[in-house]
Amino acid sequence: VGKHQHVNLQPLQITSPRFPSAPDVHRPDYAPPPSPRHDWQVAPMLLGWRDTESPSSLASLMGCSLRWALNYHARLEKGRSLAIPGAPLVLGNLLHETVETILLQKPESPEAAREAALAHFDEILASRAATLLLPGAESERQRMQRHTGEAAFHLTQLLADAGLEVKEAESSRQQPWLGGQIGGRIDLLLGEPPAIIDLKLGWGSGRRKELENGTADSLAIYSHLICGGEGSYPPVAFYILVEQTLLTVEPDRFPGAEPLEGPKPDETWAAVDRTARALQDDIATGVLVAAGIQTDPDEKLIDESAIVDGRLVRPAPCRFCDFAALCGRQFAEEVR
Repeated sequence: VGKHQHVNLQPLQITSPRFPSAPDVHRPDYAPPPSPRHDWQVAPMLLGWRDTESPSSLASLMGCSLRWALNYHARLEKGRSLAIPGAPLVLGNLLHETVETILLQKPESPEAAREAALAHFDEILASRAATLLLPGAESERQRMQRHTGEAAFHLTQLLADAGLEVKEAESSRQQPWLGGQIGGRIDLLLGEPPAIIDLKLGWGSGRRKELENGTADSLAIYSHLICGGEGSYPPVAFYILVEQTLLTVEPDRFPGAEPLEGPKPDETWAAVDRTARALQDDIATGVLVAAGIQTDPDEKLIDESAIVDGRLVRPAPCRFCDFAALCGRQFAEEVR
């Protein structure tokens, strides 16, 4: 362009049959976010009792039937393509696998169990919890390795004192129930006579409350799966891996355990069964409830599981739910 030439620059407009220029196109108004909604009605044919319910699906159903339907029937879940499992899950699986593997080998002594557990921990670490091999993770890796060795030592000693032997680990069982089946995987099945230990990474205080309140529904379900509702229900216990503590309401069968006062597994199972039957009736008519939505501003939502009028009542699992935008709870919190 010469020094004295004038260039008239016009906005560049690109049009095509696929992307026409349409400056006057009406843009629809965005719909307001949904209001929180407690009661939901859906076509009953979309629900129905599943062929097999598990302890985790029943816990979801008793906590919030809307979440149960979205998760287990609509198959909705948070995207996981770029997700890495959380540290508690990774570490819990690592400790579970190591302790179960070593106890199944029936070590000769607690010392032998500890040594074998430490070796197994090192062997599977790279494939199960590679993040513990990163720079800066040395202290956490050593802590988890120590917990693994001590848990194997302590459990081996407890079982020897109780005269109990590990028969199966991750034992899958099912029983007919409510027109379908109920099933689950038992961490440690002991015998004879049978007894059950459920391994937990931590949160011992919460497990104590469950046993004392009679709301340890997973343990009660496992006990029911073994006896089939006939005869005596096998005794049950939680073992807290990072605390090396065994918790039970039946200390006669678990010498060395921390004894607690609470209902036996058959009583808890009766509450689970009664609760599930009532919920099954609601599901048959398409009635769902978003339990975390308050219908009365002065209403206080329960914060821990309890047996109320013979039924097991669970707190709404809103902290662990990915569907707050669907029930409207997310938008209610944003307004506050």
